[in-house]
Amino acid sequence: GQFNFCFKDSANNWDNNNGLNWSYTIRR
Repeated sequence: GQFNFCFKDSANNWDNNNGLNWSYTIRR
């Protein structure tokens, strides 16, 4: 499956990878 996530920086701004959500593909 794929795991999508985003997080806030120290200035409390959402960091979503320049418009693209951070994603990580999980393989079993």
